[in-house]
Amino acid sequence: MANSAYSFAGISGYSGFSGYSGINQTLVTFVSANTFTAGQAIYRASGSFALAQANSNTTSDILGVVQSATSTQFTIVANGYITGLTGLTDSYQYYLSDTTPGALTTNPPSATGSVIKPVLIAIGSTAGVVVEYPGAVIGTNAGTSGYVTKWTSGSSQGNSIIQDNGTTVTITGNLSATGNITVNGSGIFNKGVVASLIFGG
Repeated sequence: MANSAYSFAGISGYSGFSGYSGINQTLVTFVSANTFTAGQAIYRASGSFALAQANSNTTSDILGVVQSATSTQFTIVANGYITGLTGLTDSYQYYLSDTTPGALTTNPPSATGSVIKPVLIAIGSTAGVVVEYPGAVIGTNAGTSGYVTKWTSGSSQGNSIIQDNGTTVTITGNLSATGNITVNGSGIFNKGVVASLIFGG
C-alpha cells in the first residue's frame, strides 16, 4: 500500500485542557488508506501500516496511537498528550494487547513470547500521555524446586543438572573442571573419574 505524503508537527504550549498547561505532543499525519479508529496503536508493516499487537517484537514496535482517522489519511500521537479517547481509568498505565490487534489494556501480557509494551498513561477518562518506553519480551522461567536454574535460551530459564535439597548437592551428568577440585571431608569416587583432588578437613 503506497503512502503519498507524510507531515510532521511538533505542538507545544497548549493550555486549558482540564487544567493542564504547556503539554507537548508530537503529531504525525500519514496519507494512506486505512480503517483505523482513535485510540488504536499502529506499527509500520512492510509496504503498509497495520494494527500493532504485543505477540512479537516486530508487531509491537509501535509508531504511536491514532488521534483521528478518515478512510484516506490518519494522524497519530507519537508521544505526548492525546485526547478524544473513551473508557480510560485515570492514572492507570495502558499496555499494548497481545490478543487484540491495536488495543490497549491495563493488564500487561503474561504469555511466553509476548511483549510487555507500555503505551499510555491515562490522565482522565478521555485523555492520556503516550509514552515511548521500550518493550520487554517475556521469557520462560519454568523450573522444578530443588534444581539450580540455567539459561536455556537468550530469554528463557529451566532446570540444570544440579540438584540441591539443602543437605546434598547432586550432579546428574558429567563433571568437567579446569584446575583443582577441593573437597572438605571424605569422598567416594567411581572409576573413570580423572581429576586432581585436594582433600582437606
